[in-house]
Amino acid sequence: MRKQRTRQHQIEDLGFNHVERQILYAGFTVNRYGHSNDYGHDGFFTTFYESGEIEGHLVQFQLKSTDFIQFSEKKQAFTFDLSRQDLELWLLGINKMLLILYDAKKEVAYFEDLQVYFKQKQFSHTEGGKFVRIYIPIKNAFTPASVHAIRLSLK
Repeated sequence: MRKQRTRQHQIEDLGFNHVERQILYAGFTVNRYGHSNDYGHDGFFTTFYESGEIEGHLVQFQLKSTDFIQFSEKKQAFTFDLSRQDLELWLLGINKMLLILYDAKKEVAYFEDLQVYFKQKQFSHTEGGKFVRIYIPIKNAFTPASVHAIRLSLK
C-alpha cells in the first residue's frame, strides 16, 4: 500500500499557510523548520521596523492544527494540553515562544506567548505530571495586528 496523505497532514499544512499569511501581511518574514524532525518548534518569524529595515528579533512558534478545538465556556478560552518536556524547552529558551492553535473548521488561529503566560502563573516546569493544560483566550486571535503587537512586546 502506498503512503497516504491524511486529514491531519492537510490541516497541518493549512494551519501553517494561515499563520504564514498573517505574518506576511504584517510585513515580516517567516520560516518553517523541516518536516522530518519535530523538536518542538515549527517555525519562526523575523521582525522589521516600519521603515523596512530588519530588527533582528526572532519569534519562534509551535503550531497545533485540529478539526476538534476544545473550548471552555467558563474561561472563554481554548484548552490545550502541553507536554512538560516541550514546556521545559520553550520556557528556558532565549527567544519569544508562541503556541498557535489553528481551528481548521473555522480557518482561524489563536495564540499564547508561553513565557508571559507561565510567568504570570508563577509556573514551575519541574513540578507536576507529564502534561500541563493551558487556556488560550478567544480574544487572542492570530492576525496581522496581533503579530505587530507581539513585535512591540519585544522591546
